Amino acid sequence: MKNIIILLSILLVSAACTIPGQQSGQSQNNIIDINFLTSQPPTELYDGQTFRVGLNLKNYDTSNKEIIVCVYDTLGDFFDGIPAQDCRSVKLAAAETSNENILPSDKKVYFPDESDFYSYTRITGNMQTTVFADVYYNHVTKADAQICIKRDIETETPIKCDASSTETINNNDAPVKIKNLEKTIVPIGNNKINLMLKFDISNVGGGKLINKNAINSRENIEPTIGISVNLLGITKDFKCNPISSNGRITLEGNQKTIKCQATIDMKQDYIINPVQITLDYGYTNNILTSAIQLTSEGGK
Repeated sequence: MKNIIILLSILLVSAACTIPGQQSGQSQNNIIDINFLTSQPPTELYDGQTFRVGLNLKNYDTSNKEIIVCVYDTLGDFFDGIPAQDCRSVKLAAAETSNENILPSDKKVYFPDESDFYSYTRITGNMQTTVFADVYYNHVTKADAQICIKRDIETETPIKCDASSTETINNNDAPVKIKNLEKTIVPIGNNKINLMLKFDISNVGGGKLINKNAINSRENIEPTIGISVNLLGITKDFKCNPISSNGRITLEGNQKTIKCQATIDMKQDYIINPVQITLDYGYTNNILTSAIQLTSEGGK
């Protein structure tokens, strides 16, 4: 019993010592992390009291990222405070990697800026507001798998090469990922086969998918994902469904199953070849404060 207690203590200490934001051989979901700085804004404000909104932004992508950040509140402009959707473009340096750990870059951003402030006016009695912060960015998901393809289903091969199989797939750091990749081979004669791939596109991040063309304007455009499937060095000519006429996928909800197929001319009995699935899209994350108490001057 004593040994069990010691073991549990060691596990708890190890978990507590994990550095936030670092990953070890795992894929990060939320590429851009956003948090309010302490007391920016405060939890209580008086009529006319100045304040600003401070944000800490982290980039887990190993490339530079240009994002849009917006802040707003629930009271609207009548009480001054934060103007409707105060937004700006922010450039974030790339994350670094060390021994398979992701070391995100971070940057502090202040609204309206580092030297100016907001304030609420015309407060009557005790009122409340909530402050929101949104981040918008474009991202690309790349998912790779090694698949075995053979010309004749009945042919014995030195390695396992089934006509139908579930494949191991690796995603880069991304909020939208490829899961449950299945491969099916159908011979069609004359040394040709149909290669069929079935997989799920899943929103695994803490935010929601948006149309990449709406990043700067933040218009309410139907969220879609661009997709390409590439059997590297062999063919990019995959036909996928369900897909819209403009070649993009509409993701309603957090998951969608896609089926893609291509005809391949097989010159060998079998091959092991990488396949890469690429998605491009826009994404947004949102955070909010707890209720901020607003009090008129003198508390009346």
